[in-house]
Amino acid sequence: MLYSVRAHLKEFTGLGDSELDIRLARHGRFHFEGEHLFWNPRSASELAWFYATSATYLFANAVHAANPQVLGLLNVSHGPVLDFSGGVGNSVIYLAQKGIDVEYSGLGMAEMAFARFRVHKMGLKDNVKWHRPAAVTANATGLNMLSCLDTDNEERFGVILALDVLEHIPKFHTVVQMMVRSLRVGGWIIENSPFGDDKGDPFGVHVPEGEVTMVQAMGPTMKKIQLHPYGTIWAKTEVHPRR
Repeated sequence: MLYSVRAHLKEFTGLGDSELDIRLARHGRFHFEGEHLFWNPRSASELAWFYATSATYLFANAVHAANPQVLGLLNVSHGPVLDFSGGVGNSVIYLAQKGIDVEYSGLGMAEMAFARFRVHKMGLKDNVKWHRPAAVTANATGLNMLSCLDTDNEERFGVILALDVLEHIPKFHTVVQMMVRSLRVGGWIIENSPFGDDKGDPFGVHVPEGEVTMVQAMGPTMKKIQLHPYGTIWAKTEVHPRR
């Protein structure tokens, strides 16, 4: 997968081999943490705009290959699958190649453009639906309310992937509650959320001290059914109560 991502990046960006390699190595000014420190977003709207316009995240997420240990558990009966914050499209492509209906949502403009480029290039466009942000602004969640989680999609998805994204969202539990509402009974949320508590790290954690736990965020309708090394699987056991 990584080779095809690299080849696709070279074609998409027009960069030469050495120019591409230094960005994929994520050193110095090409590291996403350096970009974050340079812009130093101080509000939820600035943070949303940083993720939407980041030049380094395209390359940082390119090295995150689709994980067959997790995605291999899914089949066509799980569709539609929503990849929440789908990055460069590695998971979307993996699932689409299995014939699973999959939907991509994301905040990064360059990442979504690149993911669409790859999906079309690989002849998978009929298996993938795209959710564009309504606007690149922040609201009560701290990042965009994406259309994929609005009330029109209530109890619609069989699986929602949230891999390495929730830890970047202030008040992440509000987004998790929307995911639960958008999941049909018997469906799964597969999340990998490396929260931390290192106060000396200005980038890795964007949630305040004392935030709610993932169990609290999931609520009473969700049950943890499997703790996988590459993600935790939560199953929806009953209809999410209306509020």
